[in-house]
Amino acid sequence: MANAARPVLKLFFSNHNLYGQVVQRGRGVVASASTLEKALKEIFQGRSRTDKKAAADVGAILASRAIAANVNQMHWDRRRGEKYHGKLAALLDSMKETGVQLK
Repeated sequence: MANAARPVLKLFFSNHNLYGQVVQRGRGVVASASTLEKALKEIFQGRSRTDKKAAADVGAILASRAIAANVNQMHWDRRRGEKYHGKLAALLDSMKETGVQLK
C-alpha cells in the first residue's frame, strides 16, 4: 500500500508507445516521460518505440526527471499479478540504475 506522502509510479504500455508518470498526492504529476514526446523523437528515430530498449530509455529519462524534482523514492504496485519481466523489468531496472528507489 502506498503512503500518502510517497509518490506513486504509474505505467502504461500500449501497442505503439510507452508512458510513465510519477504522481504525488497534493502535488499532482511530478515527472513524466513517454515515447511520444517531441524532445525524445530523435532517440527513437528509425527504431521501435515499444521494445525493451525503448522501455529502458523511458525509464532512465523518467528517473532523471524525478530526481530533478527531488523525488528519490517512489511506490510501484503490480497490477493484477503482472510479472516482472520484459519491458516492465527493463524500465524499472533502468530507473533503479539511475538512482531511484522503488518500494
